[in-house]
Amino acid sequence: MKHIITIIIITLFFATGCKKDNVITEKDNSTKNNTAVNNGNNDKLLKRYLREGFVSKNKFRVIIISPKGYDESLSDIKDKAEKRAQTSLTRYLQMKNRNVSYNTRAQILTIIRNNGSLYKKNIKYKKGKIYYFDITKKRIKSFLYGISSR
Repeated sequence: MKHIITIIIITLFFATGCKKDNVITEKDNSTKNNTAVNNGNNDKLLKRYLREGFVSKNKFRVIIISPKGYDESLSDIKDKAEKRAQTSLTRYLQMKNRNVSYNTRAQILTIIRNNGSLYKKNIKYKKGKIYYFDITKKRIKSFLYGISSR
């Protein structure tokens, strides 16, 4: 039952994560405003911290929520985050009418494994623990366009 709930939550976040509305382009100031989210119950700020996609020109973020009462290992969470990141980046390129070959997918996976990092975000969230998986690469969008073709 816990696995089903986790799959549903991941699916919901993936479905909303691929929408253009959820991609933010402003600088990530999460460390400055983290206390405001923890101390207050401001839904607007909380929604900002639960957005994923290209959060800056050098960073792509995937958010994983581990449901309350369900203890997953960090390696399981990282595996889920890597798969979601690969799917999200592939779909992003496809939405931009870019051709995604096996070589492109392999390079995306290499970027994720070499430049991705997982960390727990200390935000009080009633549904569970929040983990960020950030892929940091200089001009990541340009790089993605370069490895894919029209």
